[in-house]
Amino acid sequence: MRKTAGAIGQGRWALIVAVASIAIAFAGGAFASPVERSFKASCDGSEQKYMVIVPEGQKTFAGVLVALHGHGSDRRQFAEDGRGECKAARDAAASRNLIFVSPDYRAKCSWMGPKAESDVLDLIEVLRGEYGVSTFYFCGGSMGGTSALTFAVRHPHLVAGVVALNPLADHLQYDRFQDAIAASFGGDKKSAYDEYYRRSAINYPERFTMPVSITVGGADKVVPPDSARLLAQKIAFRRPDLIYFDEVAERGHKTDYDASKKAFDEMFRRAAAVMPRYKDNTIRLAAVNSSVPDRAAADFVCTGENDEVLFNKAVSLLPLGGRIVLADGDYYFDACTNKGGSAVYLDYNQGRARVLTFEGVTDSKAYNTRYGAGIHVTEKAMRAMSTNGVYRVFYGDRQRPPRGDFGPYPGDFYTYTHVNNLRLENLQILFHDASKPLRGVDASNFGSIYMRKVYIYTENYFRDRFMHIGRPDIPISGTVGVWSTGGSNDEAAEIRYDHVQVGGLHTGFVFNGIDHLIMEVCGACRCVQGYDFRRGAKTLTVINCADEGNTYLPLFRGKGGHVTMIDFNIERFNAKFIPVDPEPGRTEHGATEEFPGSWHGEITYTLQGGCFGFGRGANPFWAPGCGANVRTVDQNADRK
Repeated sequence: MRKTAGAIGQGRWALIVAVASIAIAFAGGAFASPVERSFKASCDGSEQKYMVIVPEGQKTFAGVLVALHGHGSDRRQFAEDGRGECKAARDAAASRNLIFVSPDYRAKCSWMGPKAESDVLDLIEVLRGEYGVSTFYFCGGSMGGTSALTFAVRHPHLVAGVVALNPLADHLQYDRFQDAIAASFGGDKKSAYDEYYRRSAINYPERFTMPVSITVGGADKVVPPDSARLLAQKIAFRRPDLIYFDEVAERGHKTDYDASKKAFDEMFRRAAAVMPRYKDNTIRLAAVNSSVPDRAAADFVCTGENDEVLFNKAVSLLPLGGRIVLADGDYYFDACTNKGGSAVYLDYNQGRARVLTFEGVTDSKAYNTRYGAGIHVTEKAMRAMSTNGVYRVFYGDRQRPPRGDFGPYPGDFYTYTHVNNLRLENLQILFHDASKPLRGVDASNFGSIYMRKVYIYTENYFRDRFMHIGRPDIPISGTVGVWSTGGSNDEAAEIRYDHVQVGGLHTGFVFNGIDHLIMEVCGACRCVQGYDFRRGAKTLTVINCADEGNTYLPLFRGKGGHVTMIDFNIERFNAKFIPVDPEPGRTEHGATEEFPGSWHGEITYTLQGGCFGFGRGANPFWAPGCGANVRTVDQNADRK
């Protein structure tokens, strides 16, 4: 009989599988007939079909319910079949103003292999573009339930909830349909072990950051319940509020309508309760090596593998903006595969403005130590990058909302700007090396950017610098610490760098047409180009910043720029510890204007060291012929 008031395990493992609750009633919403559509798959250019059912008489929608068919079936199963699981899914969508979508996802035997996964990602983008939706729930039975769990752990930031009916959670322990699974995964368990592991939801319980309903049958011989039961236990251990588990001893490989309806009710009930958990607009993350108290207090605990996934999930849970607080520890980013080659991506957010803060809990760090919150872009991530691409650790969507008092959120925007505004505080971002064109913070699509105590280095930067091992490895052109916002920003936008340090990359800071910037007590060290100014018709104010051991002094591009640099400190002690330019040809190491005489402003500086000929001549700051319209004062000379 059904375990209506049972538990799984003991102590912290206790999981009440059915509780008295106020179920969301099915309101009998009206659906149109299923319509077949298709899109072109990005992975191989093939035509991929799906069924869609749109609530009648509606112009806006609460989201999408994606239903994944079982083994041997196709897109029509959940859209047309009268069996209990399928009808319950359609009714759940209709009663909640959800678009109902059922894709082939490489029918008939996909098991959410790499191509099926890619197709679902494509479909999400198609639906976003056509309907303006951003909330996606997933469900399925048997292979479809298994695939829903797999997609959720692969992309938790895209999934708002899961209903998995009679699913599998561990491919490595499963012995049926092996030919079909091998064809989908690209090999058998021995030759494609990693693929089977990463597509087994049981290995990633911490990635279930959304509510999950699971039903299983004790008499199921097609997909035995053991792995799904164990997965439910693991989810309950971390977040008992997210899991609903229903096991019936005599149930076989099918969940009837009433049990399916209950599973959907429970998932949506929990989904409605997730957002109040973050009512203070703060989400706390802990690292795999954070302290026990920090891990216990965290909303999500990272595993040290693909930690960028949980960062993106946290972003998705803060549509109104807020804080993502990082406990002390090491966070490992293994992929930059979001839009724009990014690890952490701030999406369009349906055109709604928000400010997001990533904040380490440790306020300050010693100059040459590593403690606090550190984000590591791993060797695995770097190897997957192309030398011809552009990659970012933090990046945002380039789409801008309409100007003026109209659009999806009237009053949010009076000027044509971006929806996302980013703040970073008390963080280290560490590149495995400088061999690929990676930008630490690319703010080009943010309305504003504020950074305080942010340090962006290669992993070996301090070792090379303070142990005097010699020149750092030659950094590839395109490795950049901070790429600024672009274009005009009004005075209300917070555009500020405070104690930001970059070391060991090709370029420290790129100022890409930014204005109203205040940069204070920052530094670029042991880079090829420390400071790269591009345009900037309004004042850029640089106060007490350092240019230490870089190959070249600042580069000023474009015409009409204006800059004020106060107490700019230059250090050039030993040429053998200064990086080699990967693109030789520049002979002047002084500050250079692309168009001599085109920049204006005032620079006061101090100089320590004399390699590359610095300190010689009447005006050692500038390369010959440059800086004619910038009042430049050598403060060392004033003290002589």
